[in-house]
Amino acid sequence: MVAGAGLHAGEPVVSTERGAALYTWARRSGVEATALAGLYSSTEDAAVEGDDVVHGALPLSPSQRAAVLAARVAPVTVVGGPPGSGKTHTLAAIALDAVASGRSVLLASRTRNAADVLGEALRRAGGPVPVLFGDSELRQEMARELSTGLAATTAKGELERLDHGRRDAVAAVARIERAVGDALRDEELVEAAVKFEALMPGHRAVAPLAFGEGVGFDRLHGLLRPRHGVFGGVRTRWALRAARRLAGAADDVGAADLAAAVRAAEQSAAQVRVAANGGTSLEALRGLLAEADAHGHAAIAAWLATLAMSRRGSGPRRAVAALATALRSGRAARRRALADVSTSDLVQALPLWVGTLADVEDILPAVPGMFDLVVIDEAGHVDQPLAAPALLRGRRAVIGGDPRQLRHVSFVGEQAVREAVAAEGTAALADRLDVPKVSLFDAGAAAAGVHWLTEHHRCAPHLIGFAATRFYEGRIALLTTHPSIADVDCIDVEHVAGTRDDKGVNAAEVDAVLAHLRRRIAAGVRSIGVVTPLRAQADAVEQALLDRLSLDEITTGGVRVGTVHGVQGSEFDEVVISVALTDDDRPATWRFANDPNLLAVLTTRARRLVHVVTSAARPVGLLGEYLRHAEVPPTETEGVAPADEWTRRLAAELTALGLAPRTGYPVGQWRVDLVVGDRRSAVAVDTRPHPDGVAAHVARWRALRGAGWRVHDAFPSRFAHDPARAAVELAQELAAETAGRP
Repeated sequence: MVAGAGLHAGEPVVSTERGAALYTWARRSGVEATALAGLYSSTEDAAVEGDDVVHGALPLSPSQRAAVLAARVAPVTVVGGPPGSGKTHTLAAIALDAVASGRSVLLASRTRNAADVLGEALRRAGGPVPVLFGDSELRQEMARELSTGLAATTAKGELERLDHGRRDAVAAVARIERAVGDALRDEELVEAAVKFEALMPGHRAVAPLAFGEGVGFDRLHGLLRPRHGVFGGVRTRWALRAARRLAGAADDVGAADLAAAVRAAEQSAAQVRVAANGGTSLEALRGLLAEADAHGHAAIAAWLATLAMSRRGSGPRRAVAALATALRSGRAARRRALADVSTSDLVQALPLWVGTLADVEDILPAVPGMFDLVVIDEAGHVDQPLAAPALLRGRRAVIGGDPRQLRHVSFVGEQAVREAVAAEGTAALADRLDVPKVSLFDAGAAAAGVHWLTEHHRCAPHLIGFAATRFYEGRIALLTTHPSIADVDCIDVEHVAGTRDDKGVNAAEVDAVLAHLRRRIAAGVRSIGVVTPLRAQADAVEQALLDRLSLDEITTGGVRVGTVHGVQGSEFDEVVISVALTDDDRPATWRFANDPNLLAVLTTRARRLVHVVTSAARPVGLLGEYLRHAEVPPTETEGVAPADEWTRRLAAELTALGLAPRTGYPVGQWRVDLVVGDRRSAVAVDTRPHPDGVAAHVARWRALRGAGWRVHDAFPSRFAHDPARAAVELAQELAAETAGRP
């Protein structure tokens, strides 16, 4: 007889430790064609070829559009920018642009919260519904959705109808933009006609037929351009003779004189057109463009959703069913089942996936390059080994983040890195493979240039002012600048007499935070974040919140409590900061709280208001600087002097009427010609065509509209070039509009 013990494993145990998983990947073929390989190769920025227009489901600024175009062709695209610059919005637009061209996309981030933000951005866009995956709860929910969510099919002709509607919507926007361009060009021609009016009789004598009706000015300008190449001189003389004949000019009229006369004739024709319309007014076109933009985004989103659905044949549906079955299995069985799923069919049925980096290896089949594009957000907070499983599953990569936000934390030792680099013969990449120091964003920036988004869309100027100056060297252009908020003090500081107990909790600040929350919830605030640098304080505030406030109060106020690390990537209408520290705390604790990356997050989460609770009478370091910044109300936002005479004279007349206009008012990267009114009544006034052309003029309109501005016209031709008349009529228009608004 033998006595003993034994262990029977019904299924083979599979390790999901990162290192073991990556060693397994190293034995697979096709890895060299993945985004991970592209990250460590020397790639030049790809030139954008072909169509340089983005017609998407989301509105884009010029810098955001440039990032989308780059992501179409580059092996690695890096999108960077400060808080509130629209990085998540841009990454969502990149993903939808890829889906529109028939590609599949995986979007991933370090935290569930950041992945949820990405998913919400895609859902708001209204295109194909993204597949969300993350922890075990989400995995089961995903299995249920996949089991029931593919029954819908496209009706016959539905995709063709939506595609036709999409193209019509894009064409409608283009027609309106052309009409705007024609109107602005006429205004410029009229301005030139007024300036050179004394020369007009002489020009008529030189080219009388050019001043008649039905003249083809484009043809005349073309004939007067010099020819080059073989027989260029002869061809130029022939073209000049033809231009003289069309304009009725004598044979001895030189090219320069004839060209000046043709320009004058074109200006005279513009005067007639503009006068017939009562001057240049673009209000109707602005309204039409806003409607057409909104309709176009909606039409593209509807087409995208149906496009994704139309690709679900029998093979893709079987792949989705197999995935749903695998997700309901245990880990080992799930990984075996995932190996048998047809990835090409799977991404054809479901082209858009959003989840956490930690769950990529556990959810998705281990197939190199199964996605056409992998998008990773908050990459400054992501280390390279964590990102590797996602990058291995994509052919190209887009990496988004902000190197001035919280950095990644790595537990890999420097000695281990040196030994690995030496053992694998990768000394040429040693700087990029320094995993403890180099985040995924850093590695991406070393592989490709960074597309920076510098326009800030979130915070009131007083709220972002400290971070803009202290952490971003003043490179943030504030689209939130408006007289209703630009000069408003949005940070208040509450001093309490508190100390930290042996658990690290400042109870006095906890009490002050709860009292403030009750007041703001009662005042109707519906999005409040409570943030503190210290974990113990965050836990104490959260427990007090649950103990003292009702569930209804918490949900009504949209209250969320966390450390700075926990709220990175989030935003709130209002933020309550509990500093927790006191003058008696150790220098090491203050050094932790004064970390620049931590404060870059802490000070940029609120859209409208920050309430700081502190027990420190003599705060030191960056926190001390921030509290001193909070105590100083912002000064009035200044513009610049106008570059043209009409705007200068109009501003002077409005000042005489007591309206205190501002010229060259900064809004993002733009300058508004004239701002009239105070606080909420302020409006932007266009006084001339944008000097950079029609595209810039329209882009400024869109930026101002997105920032909540109302725009008016005050072009000289509307008022017979009389600034006094313009000031009176404009003042009357604005007063009537203000009286009619609630």
